[in-house]
Amino acid sequence: MGGFQRVKPLSLCGEALFAGGLFGAAAILSCGAPSAAFFRPWLFFAFLWRISLLDWAHGLVFDRIVLPFGVVGVASSVFLAGLPPSEFLSAAFLAGGFLYLLRLVSRGGMGGGDVKLAFCLGLWLGMEGVVLALFLAFFSGGVVAFCLLRVGRRKQDARLAFAPFLALGAASAMLFADDLLAFYGGLLR
Repeated sequence: MGGFQRVKPLSLCGEALFAGGLFGAAAILSCGAPSAAFFRPWLFFAFLWRISLLDWAHGLVFDRIVLPFGVVGVASSVFLAGLPPSEFLSAAFLAGGFLYLLRLVSRGGMGGGDVKLAFCLGLWLGMEGVVLALFLAFFSGGVVAFCLLRVGRRKQDARLAFAPFLALGAASAMLFADDLLAFYGGLLR
């Protein structure tokens, strides 16, 4: 049966409860007790969770989710994180431009939704965060693709959903950016 499968409302409620608890715990770990700063990571993780699940299931990153994700990212960067617009706009154009260039070079191997998602991640994370997120996404995606090729689960020309790896890198960057940058900086000395 082709096309989208209908999802039972109960499974959506269960997914929402699970995701809400997971994101709430991650947000509390990153910023302490619930406050205005609590809602920024919570929204970030909630959007990334949904985008990742849809990309994994359907191989698409939907504009109807990514565009609000970007708008909320701008608002949260300005009002909750206090980032200057030049910081998050330059990060968005760097991340989106880099993936767009990969899309052109790979002749469609990178999806347009991934490009838009990377742009939005720049709006949320700023320059250091989005560079770290992209590094972690390509590293983790490369490791998984290599392992799938080695065990014969995928062919070399098979597509692999990339939004979950972008989400993993972005969530890691939001939660552990300072620690990861200090670790990698220590390796370069």
